[in-house]
Amino acid sequence: MDGTCRLFHQEGHGAFRDAADDAGITQTQIDRPVTCWFWDFDNDGWLDVFVNDYDCSLAETIADYMGLKLEHLSHSQLFRNLEGTGFRDIGEDVGLVHPISARCSRTPVADGTG
Repeated sequence: MDGTCRLFHQEGHGAFRDAADDAGITQTQIDRPVTCWFWDFDNDGWLDVFVNDYDCSLAETIADYMGLKLEHLSHSQLFRNLEGTGFRDIGEDVGLVHPISARCSRTPVADGTG
């Protein structure tokens, strides 16, 4: 993990290409992105992307919620899908300014199938 976000587009026949640069999703403030969710955050019919920082520790999370000032503060990013033309980071706009200690995740399914 080198801190670069990757977004692979399936080209067919088992081939993929890294489309992160074209989509505008490589510019991240996260040192080591790890947890990633694709879901329609704003219910506009386009999948958005949530990315969390691997380097966020439980101690950092607790210190932040106790109001202690830290030199480096990890926080998640949320990229809004711009109707298939790319993504824009809206994490700070929606309040993702605090560390979240998540190494893996599971997105719930609304219909209860998994």
